[in-house]
Amino acid sequence: TVLFRYVPSANGDDQHYLNEINLELQRYFYQSGELIMAKTKQNGRVYLKFTMLNPLNSIDKMKGYIERIQQIGEKIECEKGTRSYEYSVHY
Repeated sequence: TVLFRYVPSANGDDQHYLNEINLELQRYFYQSGELIMAKTKQNGRVYLKFTMLNPLNSIDKMKGYIERIQQIGEKIECEKGTRSYEYSVHY
């Protein structure tokens, strides 16, 4: 398993913003089915993770996955802007 975080070009020091971007990345790939990538949390920080058990995986494929994650991360950043939203739901 490999753990990593996408760090945006802006607000890279804002942990809440970093968590939001990484959650949105994981959600995007989960919903699209394009890439299987899980998430985990450590010390309040959201991390993305790959479990590389597929024997057909290769370094080139992994490079392609990372490039795709970067592309979608940049897209999410543009759509989201530098605003960070915090909300809760009360019942």
